[in-house]
Amino acid sequence: MTFARSVVVSTAANVASPLSILLASAMVAQLFGPTGRGEVAAVNAVIVLAVAVASLGAPEALTYFIARNGIAAKAPKLAPLAVTLIGGSVITVATVGFSGVLSGHDPQLALVIQAASLTIVPSMFLALLRSGAAGRELWGLIAFERYVAAGARIAGLAIPFALGILTVNLAAVILVAAPLLGAVCYLWLPRQAGEPSGVRFGAFTGFALRSWSGTLAGMLAARLSQALLLPLSDAYQLGLFAVAVNLAEVLLISNQAFRDVVFASDSRSNDVALLARASRISGSIALVTAIAIALTSPMIIPLLFGEEFVAAVPMTAALSLGLVLGIPGSVAGMGLGARGRPGLRSVSLVAGLATNLTVLLVLAPIIGAWGAIIASIATSAVTSNLNFFHLRRHFGLRAGQFLWPNLADLALLVSIARRMMGKD
Repeated sequence: MTFARSVVVSTAANVASPLSILLASAMVAQLFGPTGRGEVAAVNAVIVLAVAVASLGAPEALTYFIARNGIAAKAPKLAPLAVTLIGGSVITVATVGFSGVLSGHDPQLALVIQAASLTIVPSMFLALLRSGAAGRELWGLIAFERYVAAGARIAGLAIPFALGILTVNLAAVILVAAPLLGAVCYLWLPRQAGEPSGVRFGAFTGFALRSWSGTLAGMLAARLSQALLLPLSDAYQLGLFAVAVNLAEVLLISNQAFRDVVFASDSRSNDVALLARASRISGSIALVTAIAIALTSPMIIPLLFGEEFVAAVPMTAALSLGLVLGIPGSVAGMGLGARGRPGLRSVSLVAGLATNLTVLLVLAPIIGAWGAIIASIATSAVTSNLNFFHLRRHFGLRAGQFLWPNLADLALLVSIARRMMGKD
């Protein structure tokens, strides 16, 4: 599969998740208002963070070594399974134990978090299956899984709603559990033939742990605001912020597709030209998308979520434009990992997390959701600049190579657009 076709397939699949989340969020917001939307967001954020903490970098390492070596060695196949079972179980117990704090000491919400925590280990197994498919560049299979997960998410809410039994607590559990149905798609994951390559257990776990610290930091920076905004402020502010995030993260759809494809492809070949071009094109698409989101959010938010969420309109515009700052840097970070230096990317992401946490703790108690938005923008700027610094210092790549599109980029973008419209 060509790079352009891989991006098209991955982008189309990536549309399914945020679109289904957006529709689900609109349904929850219309039914339960900003406070109910905030409670659902709090549960989801806790589970997403728990899965990231428990993974120990195994999914990304699995993608890297399969892409790099063709076939993962026997020992590394056991390592991610052990991490999933042991790490997932420990984090599940911890999540249950801290559910009171994570719920803002709301007894009912704490029970929902405890129930939702049962999805942590299955979610980790699903991530391993997806990573194995990504390492083999089976983007069509990953797309199938995401379509099934999106459909399960919407159907999971629609059925109890039609029966008149949908509550905030049930909606929160459905939204974290329904996507697990996508795992059935990997029953068609092809088995690799031949002898396994010589990847050592230590090499696998070393890469995984160096990658994990960055992956965890990035996930924390992206989701920590939703997990902490409830205890730092209130459910109303969290509800507004969650709506802004749902809309603003639409611009990350194409970026995620480029990052997924580039990481697998660049792990195999270390193609500098392809890496830089992916950054330039995804950054350009994100900028255009951010402007469109900012211009249309005054109409979309009241229509989808209700008049109670009008205060989220300027938040959505600011967050959308702020996220664009991080797009080229995120592709650059994938380049660091693909070149066997995930630790450098982790340094950037940990610095971004420190920035996020500092700004959030200072501003959220004072200005609520706006504090979380400012923290997100600052995080993007810090992480991106550090990734570019590492690429220049260790590989001689300049930031300008990743930022300014040229005619060749336009030609590739046209090719991608034509494929998406079915003309090629």
